[in-house]
Amino acid sequence: MTRRWPRRLSIGIATLAFVFVATILLTLRPGDRALYPAPAGEPTVAVFVVSHGYHAGIVLPRATLAEVASRRGYAALIAVSTRFAAFPFLEMGWGDEEFYRSVPTIASLTVPMAARALFLPGNRSVVHVVGLSYPPRVAFPASDIIALGLSENLIDDPIAVEAQRAAAHFNYDPQATYIVMTPPSTIATGQPVYCGYHTQTTSLDGLGNPFRLQYSFIPFLNMDWPGLGTGGCGMNTVNTTSNAFGNGVFDGYSIVTGHEYSEAVTDPDNILSDQDGWNDAQGSENGDKCAWTDTQNIPLGTHQFAVQPLWSNEAYDATGNGCAVSR
Repeated sequence: MTRRWPRRLSIGIATLAFVFVATILLTLRPGDRALYPAPAGEPTVAVFVVSHGYHAGIVLPRATLAEVASRRGYAALIAVSTRFAAFPFLEMGWGDEEFYRSVPTIASLTVPMAARALFLPGNRSVVHVVGLSYPPRVAFPASDIIALGLSENLIDDPIAVEAQRAAAHFNYDPQATYIVMTPPSTIATGQPVYCGYHTQTTSLDGLGNPFRLQYSFIPFLNMDWPGLGTGGCGMNTVNTTSNAFGNGVFDGYSIVTGHEYSEAVTDPDNILSDQDGWNDAQGSENGDKCAWTDTQNIPLGTHQFAVQPLWSNEAYDATGNGCAVSR
Protein backbone atom coordinates (compact mmCIF):
# COMPACT_ATOMS: atom_id res chain seq x y z
CA MET A 1 0.00 0.00 0.00
CA THR A 2 2.80 2.40 0.91
CA ARG A 3 4.42 2.00 -2.51
CA ARG A 4 1.19 2.92 -4.27
CA TRP A 5 0.98 6.45 -2.79
CA PRO A 6 3.82 7.96 -4.85
CA ARG A 7 2.20 6.57 -7.99
CA ARG A 8 -1.24 7.85 -6.99
CA LEU A 9 0.22 11.24 -6.11
CA SER A 10 1.95 11.44 -9.49
CA ILE A 11 -1.31 10.53 -11.24
CA GLY A 12 -3.17 13.18 -9.23
CA ILE A 13 -0.64 15.89 -10.05
CA ALA A 14 -0.65 14.89 -13.71
CA THR A 15 -4.47 14.99 -13.76
CA LEU A 16 -4.53 18.47 -12.22
CA ALA A 17 -1.93 19.66 -14.71
CA PHE A 18 -3.96 18.20 -17.58
CA VAL A 19 -7.15 19.88 -16.36
CA PHE A 20 -5.31 23.18 -15.93
CA VAL A 21 -3.82 23.09 -19.45
CA ALA A 22 -7.12 21.95 -20.96
CA THR A 23 -8.96 24.79 -19.25
CA ILE A 24 -6.49 27.31 -20.65
CA LEU A 25 -6.77 25.89 -24.16
CA LEU A 26 -10.58 25.77 -24.06
CA THR A 27 -10.87 29.38 -22.88
CA LEU A 28 -8.31 30.88 -25.28
CA ARG A 29 -9.66 33.65 -27.47
CA PRO A 30 -7.96 35.19 -30.50
CA GLY A 31 -6.62 38.72 -30.17
CA ASP A 32 -8.20 41.63 -32.01
CA ARG A 33 -5.93 42.32 -34.98
CA ALA A 34 -7.63 45.70 -35.40
CA LEU A 35 -5.94 46.72 -32.14
CA TYR A 36 -2.51 45.06 -32.35
CA PRO A 37 -0.27 45.38 -34.17
CA ALA A 38 -1.42 48.88 -35.09
CA PRO A 39 -1.39 49.63 -38.85
CA ALA A 40 1.38 51.94 -40.05
CA GLY A 41 0.47 55.55 -39.43
CA GLU A 42 -2.48 54.72 -37.18
CA PRO A 43 -2.67 56.66 -33.88
CA THR A 44 -1.96 54.39 -30.92
CA VAL A 45 -2.73 54.22 -27.22
CA ALA A 46 0.10 53.39 -24.82
CA VAL A 47 -0.81 50.31 -22.74
CA PHE A 48 1.52 48.63 -20.26
CA VAL A 49 1.21 44.97 -19.26
CA VAL A 50 2.63 44.58 -15.75
CA SER A 51 3.59 41.25 -14.20
CA HIS A 52 3.84 41.28 -10.40
CA GLY A 53 4.78 37.62 -10.26
CA TYR A 54 1.56 36.42 -8.65
CA HIS A 55 -0.86 38.33 -10.90
CA ALA A 56 -0.77 40.73 -13.83
CA GLY A 57 -2.38 44.08 -14.52
CA ILE A 58 -2.89 46.48 -17.40
CA VAL A 59 -1.87 50.13 -16.97
CA LEU A 60 -3.09 52.91 -19.24
CA PRO A 61 -3.27 56.72 -19.10
CA ARG A 62 -6.40 57.84 -17.25
CA ALA A 63 -6.96 60.76 -19.65
CA THR A 64 -7.03 58.36 -22.61
CA LEU A 65 -9.54 56.13 -20.84
CA ALA A 66 -11.74 59.14 -20.06
CA GLU A 67 -11.62 60.39 -23.65
CA VAL A 68 -12.41 57.05 -25.29
CA ALA A 69 -15.11 56.22 -22.73
CA SER A 70 -16.74 59.59 -23.40
CA ARG A 71 -16.60 59.15 -27.17
CA ARG A 72 -18.18 55.70 -27.07
CA GLY A 73 -20.60 56.09 -24.18
CA TYR A 74 -19.07 53.55 -21.77
CA ALA A 75 -20.83 54.62 -18.57
CA ALA A 76 -18.84 52.37 -16.21
CA LEU A 77 -15.49 53.58 -17.56
CA ILE A 78 -16.67 57.20 -17.43
CA ALA A 79 -17.45 56.66 -13.74
CA VAL A 80 -14.03 55.05 -13.13
CA SER A 81 -12.10 57.83 -14.87
CA THR A 82 -14.07 60.45 -12.93
CA ARG A 83 -13.55 58.73 -9.57
CA PHE A 84 -9.77 58.46 -10.14
CA ALA A 85 -9.42 61.93 -11.69
CA ALA A 86 -6.46 62.77 -9.43
CA PHE A 87 -4.26 60.02 -10.93
CA PRO A 88 -2.50 60.16 -14.32
CA PHE A 89 -2.42 56.34 -14.71
CA LEU A 90 -4.78 53.50 -13.82
CA GLU A 91 -3.91 49.85 -13.26
CA MET A 92 -6.68 47.34 -13.93
CA GLY A 93 -6.86 43.66 -13.19
CA TRP A 94 -9.55 40.98 -13.22
CA GLY A 95 -9.95 37.92 -11.05
CA ASP A 96 -11.26 36.29 -7.92
CA GLU A 97 -12.64 38.82 -5.42
CA GLU A 98 -11.27 37.09 -2.32
CA PHE A 99 -7.84 36.74 -3.92
CA TYR A 100 -7.63 40.50 -4.57
CA ARG A 101 -8.81 41.32 -1.06
CA SER A 102 -6.46 38.89 0.69
CA VAL A 103 -3.26 39.10 -1.36
CA PRO A 104 -1.91 42.65 -1.35
CA THR A 105 1.63 41.32 -1.87
CA ILE A 106 3.17 38.01 -2.92
CA ALA A 107 4.12 37.35 0.72
CA SER A 108 0.40 36.90 1.51
CA LEU A 109 -0.14 34.25 -1.16
CA THR A 110 -0.82 30.66 -0.03
CA VAL A 111 -1.32 27.48 -2.06
CA PRO A 112 -4.89 26.88 -0.78
CA MET A 113 -5.84 30.46 -1.64
CA ALA A 114 -4.45 30.15 -5.16
CA ALA A 115 -6.15 26.76 -5.65
CA ARG A 116 -9.47 28.19 -4.47
CA ALA A 117 -9.22 31.10 -6.90
CA LEU A 118 -8.30 28.82 -9.79
CA PHE A 119 -10.58 25.83 -9.34
CA LEU A 120 -13.47 26.49 -6.94
CA PRO A 121 -16.66 27.15 -8.95
CA GLY A 122 -19.00 30.01 -8.12
CA ASN A 123 -16.37 32.50 -6.93
CA ARG A 124 -17.22 36.16 -7.29
CA SER A 125 -15.09 37.96 -9.89
CA VAL A 126 -14.16 41.62 -9.76
CA VAL A 127 -12.35 44.24 -11.81
CA HIS A 128 -9.64 45.71 -9.63
CA VAL A 129 -8.73 49.38 -10.30
CA VAL A 130 -5.82 51.26 -8.68
CA GLY A 131 -4.83 54.87 -9.31
CA LEU A 132 -1.10 55.46 -9.91
CA SER A 133 0.59 58.78 -9.24
CA TYR A 134 3.60 57.86 -11.40
CA PRO A 135 4.27 56.07 -14.71
CA PRO A 136 4.24 52.26 -14.36
CA ARG A 137 8.03 51.81 -14.59
CA VAL A 138 8.41 54.21 -11.67
CA ALA A 139 5.45 52.86 -9.69
CA PHE A 140 6.54 49.21 -10.11
CA PRO A 141 10.36 49.19 -10.45
CA ALA A 142 10.64 45.49 -9.55
CA SER A 143 7.94 44.23 -11.94
CA ASP A 144 8.26 42.95 -15.49
CA ILE A 145 6.62 45.49 -17.81
CA ILE A 146 5.85 45.34 -21.52
CA ALA A 147 4.77 48.52 -23.32
CA LEU A 148 2.40 48.12 -26.28
CA GLY A 149 0.99 50.62 -28.74
CA LEU A 150 -2.59 49.54 -29.47
CA SER A 151 -4.48 51.02 -32.39
CA GLU A 152 -7.12 53.54 -31.39
CA ASN A 153 -9.30 51.67 -33.90
CA LEU A 154 -11.20 54.81 -34.77
CA ILE A 155 -12.97 53.23 -37.73
CA ASP A 156 -16.07 52.71 -35.60
CA ASP A 157 -15.81 56.03 -33.79
CA PRO A 158 -18.62 58.19 -35.23
CA ILE A 159 -16.86 61.46 -34.33
CA ALA A 160 -13.67 60.51 -36.18
CA VAL A 161 -15.74 59.29 -39.14
CA GLU A 162 -17.62 62.59 -39.23
CA ALA A 163 -14.33 64.50 -39.18
CA GLN A 164 -13.14 62.44 -42.16
CA ARG A 165 -16.37 63.26 -44.00
CA ALA A 166 -15.83 66.96 -43.27
CA ALA A 167 -12.30 66.76 -44.66
CA ALA A 168 -13.63 65.11 -47.80
CA HIS A 169 -16.43 67.69 -48.19
CA PHE A 170 -14.42 70.84 -47.51
CA ASN A 171 -11.19 69.50 -49.03
CA TYR A 172 -8.39 68.27 -46.81
CA ASP A 173 -6.15 70.90 -45.25
CA PRO A 174 -3.24 69.60 -43.12
CA GLN A 175 -3.35 72.82 -41.08
CA ALA A 176 -7.09 72.65 -40.42
CA THR A 177 -8.90 71.54 -37.29
CA TYR A 178 -12.25 70.00 -38.20
CA ILE A 179 -14.81 70.78 -35.50
CA VAL A 180 -17.63 68.29 -34.99
CA MET A 181 -20.73 69.39 -33.05
CA THR A 182 -23.58 67.08 -32.08
CA PRO A 183 -27.26 67.62 -31.21
CA PRO A 184 -28.74 67.19 -27.70
CA SER A 185 -28.77 63.40 -27.62
CA THR A 186 -26.43 60.48 -27.08
CA ILE A 187 -24.75 59.77 -30.43
CA ALA A 188 -22.49 56.83 -29.54
CA THR A 189 -20.23 59.26 -27.73
CA GLY A 190 -22.32 59.21 -24.56
CA GLN A 191 -22.38 61.86 -21.91
CA PRO A 192 -18.99 63.57 -22.08
CA VAL A 193 -16.43 63.61 -19.32
CA TYR A 194 -15.18 66.89 -20.76
CA CYS A 195 -17.00 69.83 -22.31
CA GLY A 196 -14.93 69.15 -25.43
CA TYR A 197 -11.69 67.60 -26.60
CA HIS A 198 -9.32 67.65 -29.55
CA THR A 199 -7.33 64.78 -30.98
CA GLN A 200 -6.18 63.39 -34.30
CA THR A 201 -6.68 60.35 -36.45
CA THR A 202 -5.49 58.97 -39.76
CA SER A 203 -7.51 59.12 -42.96
CA LEU A 204 -6.55 58.31 -46.52
CA ASP A 205 -6.39 60.53 -49.59
CA GLY A 206 -7.11 59.44 -53.13
CA LEU A 207 -3.59 58.06 -53.58
CA GLY A 208 -3.79 55.92 -50.49
CA ASN A 209 -1.16 57.92 -48.61
CA PRO A 210 -1.75 58.26 -44.86
CA PHE A 211 -2.05 61.77 -43.41
CA ARG A 212 -2.92 63.29 -40.09
CA LEU A 213 -6.39 64.67 -39.49
CA GLN A 214 -6.86 66.99 -36.50
CA TYR A 215 -10.39 67.33 -35.17
CA SER A 216 -12.26 68.60 -32.15
CA PHE A 217 -15.49 67.28 -30.65
CA ILE A 218 -17.97 69.74 -29.09
CA PRO A 219 -21.00 67.89 -27.64
CA PHE A 220 -24.31 69.58 -26.89
CA LEU A 221 -23.22 71.91 -24.10
CA ASN A 222 -26.48 73.24 -22.65
CA MET A 223 -27.04 70.22 -20.46
CA ASP A 224 -25.87 69.02 -17.05
CA TRP A 225 -24.08 65.92 -18.26
CA PRO A 226 -23.16 63.29 -15.64
CA GLY A 227 -19.47 63.56 -14.82
CA LEU A 228 -19.38 67.33 -15.39
CA GLY A 229 -21.36 68.39 -12.35
CA THR A 230 -24.44 70.57 -12.21
CA GLY A 231 -22.72 73.57 -13.78
CA GLY A 232 -22.93 72.25 -17.32
CA CYS A 233 -20.56 73.69 -19.89
CA GLY A 234 -20.79 77.45 -19.85
CA MET A 235 -24.33 78.52 -20.66
CA ASN A 236 -24.86 82.11 -19.36
CA THR A 237 -21.36 82.09 -17.84
CA VAL A 238 -20.61 85.61 -19.11
CA ASN A 239 -24.00 86.93 -20.19
CA THR A 240 -26.52 86.03 -17.51
CA THR A 241 -29.38 87.30 -19.68
CA SER A 242 -29.73 85.79 -23.14
CA ASN A 243 -30.50 87.89 -26.22
CA ALA A 244 -31.77 87.24 -29.73
CA PHE A 245 -28.22 86.89 -31.13
CA GLY A 246 -27.45 84.04 -28.75
CA ASN A 247 -25.28 85.75 -26.15
CA GLY A 248 -25.85 83.97 -22.86
CA VAL A 249 -27.51 80.77 -24.01
CA PHE A 250 -24.57 80.03 -26.35
CA ASP A 251 -21.74 81.39 -24.17
CA GLY A 252 -20.39 77.87 -23.63
CA TYR A 253 -20.03 77.26 -27.35
CA SER A 254 -17.72 80.20 -28.05
CA ILE A 255 -15.75 79.56 -24.84
CA VAL A 256 -15.26 75.80 -25.32
CA THR A 257 -14.74 75.92 -29.08
CA GLY A 258 -12.15 78.67 -28.71
CA HIS A 259 -10.44 76.67 -25.98
CA GLU A 260 -10.20 73.49 -28.10
CA TYR A 261 -9.22 75.31 -31.29
CA SER A 262 -6.34 77.14 -29.61
CA GLU A 263 -5.03 73.90 -28.12
CA ALA A 264 -5.36 72.06 -31.44
CA VAL A 265 -3.24 74.78 -33.05
CA THR A 266 -0.50 74.83 -30.40
CA ASP A 267 -0.55 71.12 -29.49
CA PRO A 268 -1.98 69.13 -32.40
CA ASP A 269 -0.14 65.82 -32.21
CA ASN A 270 -1.22 62.84 -30.19
CA ILE A 271 1.53 60.21 -30.26
CA LEU A 272 1.16 57.25 -27.88
CA SER A 273 -1.53 59.28 -26.09
CA ASP A 274 1.01 62.00 -25.30
CA GLN A 275 0.39 65.51 -26.53
CA ASP A 276 3.85 66.62 -27.67
CA GLY A 277 3.32 70.31 -28.48
CA TRP A 278 2.82 73.17 -26.01
CA ASN A 279 2.34 71.76 -22.51
CA ASP A 280 3.42 72.76 -19.04
CA ALA A 281 5.13 70.41 -16.58
CA GLN A 282 1.76 68.98 -15.48
CA GLY A 283 0.64 68.32 -19.06
CA SER A 284 -1.84 71.23 -19.20
CA GLU A 285 -2.26 72.97 -22.54
CA ASN A 286 -2.58 76.73 -23.06
CA GLY A 287 -6.38 76.61 -22.75
CA ASP A 288 -6.39 74.30 -19.73
CA LYS A 289 -4.24 76.66 -17.67
CA CYS A 290 -6.86 79.43 -17.92
CA ALA A 291 -10.07 77.38 -18.18
CA TRP A 292 -13.15 79.06 -16.67
CA THR A 293 -11.15 81.98 -15.27
CA ASP A 294 -11.80 85.62 -16.16
CA THR A 295 -14.29 84.72 -18.90
CA GLN A 296 -15.49 87.83 -20.75
CA ASN A 297 -17.00 89.26 -23.93
CA ILE A 298 -14.83 90.45 -26.80
CA PRO A 299 -16.03 92.23 -29.97
CA LEU A 300 -15.75 90.32 -33.24
CA GLY A 301 -17.29 92.16 -36.16
CA THR A 302 -20.54 93.75 -34.97
CA HIS A 303 -21.23 91.32 -32.12
CA GLN A 304 -19.89 90.30 -28.72
CA PHE A 305 -18.67 86.77 -28.05
CA ALA A 306 -17.91 85.09 -24.71
CA VAL A 307 -14.33 83.80 -24.47
CA GLN A 308 -11.79 82.61 -21.92
CA PRO A 309 -8.17 83.80 -21.71
CA LEU A 310 -5.28 81.70 -23.00
CA TRP A 311 -1.92 81.21 -21.33
CA SER A 312 0.87 83.56 -22.44
CA ASN A 313 4.45 83.28 -21.17
CA GLU A 314 4.98 86.85 -22.31
CA ALA A 315 2.06 88.12 -20.20
CA TYR A 316 3.24 86.11 -17.21
CA ASP A 317 6.76 87.54 -17.42
CA ALA A 318 5.37 91.07 -17.69
CA THR A 319 2.56 91.03 -15.12
CA GLY A 320 2.70 87.76 -13.15
CA ASN A 321 -0.66 86.76 -14.66
CA GLY A 322 -0.26 84.49 -17.67
CA CYS A 323 -3.96 84.34 -18.63
CA ALA A 324 -4.43 86.88 -21.40
CA VAL A 325 -7.17 87.72 -23.89
CA SER A 326 -5.01 89.93 -26.15
CA ARG A 327 -1.46 91.20 -26.49
